[in-house]
Formats: sequence, C-alpha cells, structure tokens
Amino acid sequence: MSKKTREKSGTTCEGIYTYQTRLGKLPEAQITALNDCADLLSQAERKLFAQMQKVDSLSGKVFNQIKSFFLSFFGILARHFNSINFTLKGKVSSYVSNLDRY
Repeated sequence: MSKKTREKSGTTCEGIYTYQTRLGKLPEAQITALNDCADLLSQAERKLFAQMQKVDSLSGKVFNQIKSFFLSFFGILARHFNSINFTLKGKVSSYVSNLDRY
C-alpha cells in the first residue's frame, strides 16, 4: 500500500491510498473470464481514443450518441464507459503535459 498526499489550496492535506492485491491460484474459468473482460475493455478504450481523434470535442449531444453506441456495441455498462473515458482523458492530458517538458 502506498500513501500519497494532495494539497488543496487553503486546506489541510488529504490522504490518498492505493491498494493492490495479487490473485492467487484461480480456477481456469475465472482466469479466462478476467482476461476476456480485460480484452473487451482495452478494445473499447482504443476505439474511444480513435473516436476522440475524429471528433473535436466529446461533449453534449455528440458525447451521448457516442456513449450509447459504445454501450450497445460492446455490451458494457455506463459505469464502464465512464471509467474508460475518465482514464483516457487522464492519459491524453498526461501525454500533452509531458510534451511541454520535452
């Protein structure tokens, strides 16, 4: 477990905790299911990134259309899509901020 702190302007530090676990010996069926889930969500993330490159901004009506398409096409829940979208925006902003350094 690692502990990180984040300072907010004018407030005290708030602890952020990250938890990690290692899966022991799982039955083959569970391993296959987890791998299939990871493959599906990875494919959805790559497709969403490609869609973000085509569309100037993912907001409003366009975002809702893309979201409903992804939910039906990949068969994922809205919470999965929101997580993928949030993670992808973080990766893109990290890459852009690193470009400024180099």
